[in-house]
Amino acid sequence: MKYDARKLSHEEQHLIREIALQRVFDEESAAEVIRSLGLGSKTIFPWLKIARKRHRCIGTPSWGL
Repeated sequence: MKYDARKLSHEEQHLIREIALQRVFDEESAAEVIRSLGLGSKTIFPWLKIARKRHRCIGTPSWGL
């Protein structure tokens, strides 16, 4: 079931982002994470791009956006 995440509080959005990124970095497919969390198909990929860029810059797994 898809829902409009824009209606969630900032904290809830941040939590969903962290959970989604952690699951992908734990080698679960992005497609499965999108499906299970009810995200849109274009939602997670910008998060991943930013998280990977930050990880390369600081060298530690910090993907909180």
